[in-house]
Amino acid sequence: MQNLKANGYGTLFLEHVFYETTMQESCDRYHAVNAGSEMPRDLSCYLEYLGKRQSESNRREYDKDYNFVELVRSAKEAVFCIIT
Repeated sequence: MQNLKANGYGTLFLEHVFYETTMQESCDRYHAVNAGSEMPRDLSCYLEYLGKRQSESNRREYDKDYNFVELVRSAKEAVFCIIT
């Protein structure tokens, strides 16, 4: 994520998270608080659900280190704008 930021990218579009849901509001709230702050529960639960569903459809185990929750955390740390 830091590499992308260093090369001029600053926005992360999450196609699996629909803008019409409250997830954009949760992403915005999460992005607005200090680094190291906890992710809103509704957002973390939804992102975990998406990751597990994706894993099941691809017939593999849920990866606890490489998933939607960690992607959004990394984006926040790199000061990316997150658009659902």
